[in-house]
Order: sequence, then structure tokens, then C-alpha cells
Amino acid sequence: MPRRYSVRLTISCLTFLTGPYGHLTKNPLRYEAVVLVSAGIGVTPMISILRYYFLYNVSSHVALGTPIHLAKHIFFVWTIPDMGVYEMFRDQITWCHERSGSEGFPQLHVQIYVTKQDGAKAEEFGLRDGDVITKRPDMKAVLQGVKEHRIPRTAVLMCGPKLLANATHSAVVELSDGDVLFDYHHETFEF
Repeated sequence: MPRRYSVRLTISCLTFLTGPYGHLTKNPLRYEAVVLVSAGIGVTPMISILRYYFLYNVSSHVALGTPIHLAKHIFFVWTIPDMGVYEMFRDQITWCHERSGSEGFPQLHVQIYVTKQDGAKAEEFGLRDGDVITKRPDMKAVLQGVKEHRIPRTAVLMCGPKLLANATHSAVVELSDGDVLFDYHHETFEF
């Protein structure tokens, strides 16, 4: 009698996560003001953009001869559950803060919104008083503050969940007018 062999085939399914592969439809280098809005890990592309602005020091007479507008103001708005998340990017934000307003660098305005930790103190984390707010952001109020700078065109770049993207978009539409125009680009993520 012939022997029967049992063959067991195990297929291992590996999943690889790569990306993101998107690209910005708004070129932030063409704006005098840029608002970087993010939530949680959505800050990753915003940190890259923020660092770019503080890596290159260009004197004002050189800036006049370039085809791009160097930003005068960068508004960095980040929503996180607690300041432990902030620690991941503390060094980069502090480094940019130190250069803020120096010759050739834009003025950095930081707003860290902490949603699940009461009593977070800005000075404990190397930030200025008022940079840490313990609530969810009111995007209309945030952009109203940006609008007070009277910069005719401002790029608003957003990476985060749909709820924040919708609130940001609504504020952009409502506050854009003949004096100040907000150009909006977003990347959303949902897990």
C-alpha cells in the first residue's frame, strides 16, 4: 500500500505600511504667513515644514531678489492628549523657537492644545506663557488671530482627523474675504 504524505502549506501574510505618498497642492514658500495645523502624529509632516523655515537664514536684501515670499509668520497649532506626546518633538520646536524673529527667520507662534491633561504649564516645557492651552482648538478663533496680522494670503496646511479638518475648512471659508485670503490644504487620517 502506498504511503500517504500530508503536506501542510503555511502562507505567511506580511503587511507593509509605507507612505505617505501625497504632495502639497499649496506651495508654502509662496506665502508670507503659514498656519500648520495638526493633531497627534499628524504633526510629523508639519514638523518637517516648520524645520525647513528655520534651517535657512536668508537676509532681507537677498529675500527681495527671490521669486518666493519668505514667511514672516509661522503659526504652529498642534492638538495632543497630554504633554508626554509633546516631548517627542520638544527639541525641534524649542530649536525653532530660539531662532524665531531673528534676522532672516519668521516669527513663530506656537499653540499646543492639550485635551486630556489639566494643569499643563508652558514654562515646564520650555514654552512661553499662553503657548499651552488645555482644551480643544476653536479653529475660527485661531484663524481670527492669524487674520489680525493683515497678511493678504495665508497658507493653511492641516494634517489630522476629519473632525479637525472640517472645523479648519469651515473657519477658512468663513474668514476669507477681500482683505485676507486663506488657502487651504489638508491630509486626513482615520484609524
